[in-house]
Amino acid sequence: MSSAAQPAARPRRRGRALGRVAVVLLVLLVLLGIGAVVADGALRSYAEDRVAEDIESELPAGVEGNVDVTIGGASVILQYLSGSFERVDLVGRGLTVNGTPLDAHIRATGVPADRTKPVERAVGRFGIDEAAVTALLDASMDAPADVALTRGAVEYSAPVQLLGIELTYDVTAEPRIDGDTVVFTPTDAALSAGSGSFDVGNLLGEERLASLAFPVCAAQYLPEGARLTDLDLEPGRATATVEAESLQLSGDALGTVGSCG
Repeated sequence: MSSAAQPAARPRRRGRALGRVAVVLLVLLVLLGIGAVVADGALRSYAEDRVAEDIESELPAGVEGNVDVTIGGASVILQYLSGSFERVDLVGRGLTVNGTPLDAHIRATGVPADRTKPVERAVGRFGIDEAAVTALLDASMDAPADVALTRGAVEYSAPVQLLGIELTYDVTAEPRIDGDTVVFTPTDAALSAGSGSFDVGNLLGEERLASLAFPVCAAQYLPEGARLTDLDLEPGRATATVEAESLQLSGDALGTVGSCG
């Protein structure tokens, strides 16, 4: 065996050694990546539980129940280091407001890690049953009593005297959001006496029907600065969509409601 052949084996051994180092480094990088994912998942779970506890402790007076929190977006660690979270979903479990059951789902975006700062934007959907809607309307001097919910409208009755006879209007009214107020404008009416009734919507005309409309201040039930953007009615249930910018998620802020006029 010639002396010139022996040195040629060293690069191959060196190449195999470098290959093994590369494999080890690759395995380590994979393990580090898995560790980062596990750590991020654990931190996400901790952060969600901590935020839920903080929010529950800040619920306004008269509001009781639990809140589930889900932090969306990319790595929680990176979001925290950036100073804000991309998306946070809040879902109320067994919430009641002064004893009235309430379903709530709020999606907040641009949520600062520092909770003393306001949330960039929040959109919430709140569902209440017919009894709660009736109670809210009863609190309004302009609203009629005994309101029933139908698809896209409310129905109620109003007494009227005609030639000394006690009659009743059975009115169907649809909601329209006008700034801070929801205006319920009748679209149809039936006049009843005893067991008989007949449609008087066409006889009354649009102008007379419009005169039977009644407003309800929505702002008085919402945190100051929040606005009602949609009201979906169906038999036995109403769902309100509320939006807000620069909303402070604190008990004082959430407990300070708006006003109309």
